Amino acid sequence: DFEAAYKCLNINYDAIKDLLEDDEHARLLEWVGMVRHLRYDLDGALTCYERCCDLEPINAELLVKRAGVKMDGGNHEEAMTLFETALGL
Repeated sequence: DFEAAYKCLNINYDAIKDLLEDDEHARLLEWVGMVRHLRYDLDGALTCYERCCDLEPINAELLVKRAGVKMDGGNHEEAMTLFETALGL
């Protein structure tokens, strides 16, 4: 049940992240970021993607996802910077 897992993550994030390997943690953040983006929770999506980028700083896909959130939020200049960074990787 996605809704139950999503609620659990929001309530117990710090406890859950300490139980995960870096790759699992990054994938969890990426998936939650995508779901939050789909629900138009742009701040929540951006937070997840930024945390994920801290774990995987040279992951171009994550930079593109962050840029997409910025575009949806009307921050086109910041989005273009992220797109250009992703292209440079």
